[in-house]
Amino acid sequence: MDQTETIAREYLESIKLGPIIFEPDGNVSPDFLLNGNIAVEVRRLNQHYNHNGKEKGLEENSISLYDGLETVLTEFKPKYNGKTYLIFVSFQRPVEKFKKLKPLFRKVLQHYLNNPLDAFSEHEITKNISIQIFPGTTDGENVFLMGGASDRDRGGWVLSEVERNIKICLEKKQHIINAQDQKYSTWWLLLVDHIGYGLDEINRKQFRECISIEHQWDKIILINPLKPQSEGFEI
Repeated sequence: MDQTETIAREYLESIKLGPIIFEPDGNVSPDFLLNGNIAVEVRRLNQHYNHNGKEKGLEENSISLYDGLETVLTEFKPKYNGKTYLIFVSFQRPVEKFKKLKPLFRKVLQHYLNNPLDAFSEHEITKNISIQIFPGTTDGENVFLMGGASDRDRGGWVLSEVERNIKICLEKKQHIINAQDQKYSTWWLLLVDHIGYGLDEINRKQFRECISIEHQWDKIILINPLKPQSEGFEI
């Protein structure tokens, strides 16, 4: 059971509708069976970007970029000379595979060590990626420390982003109902919401008044991943 499914289970336990079975038919849909007759599918609701006509989650690039940059920073550990520098990375998609980016990061960081500054400086890696370097406090063993990141594709109006990404999730999940709706009488879709975090009361009211999403599920419920035991928001 992954983290998203664990959060969904916490929510299902909180509503107390009956016994919960994880993967009742094995490693296929549905993810859960609730009270013997409610098939429950689970998905992370996250922001997407369009790449060559396909919608991809923003995390697909960001995780590999963060992890890759961390490995490059550790390569400079033996060159610690009494000073530490904080690295912030800023990027926008498309992002090349880290295999191509790795030597570019190395080159910029080595050049900086050869010509260190006492103030903030910014360095272009590619046209879509740059790093900012800040002199930091003495760490004792690391030359470069990861300070943070700015994903320029994130953001937007919460309600419009929630609506847009729900529709993307529905498109990707619709085949499940089409293929298996005869086996179970009721189908729910639980979306663990990493965009609006379940929406506050004001946004819920505006969502109900302004947004209509056509679907074939019996229920679609947004769950706040920070408070999964709280009541979910049914759209």
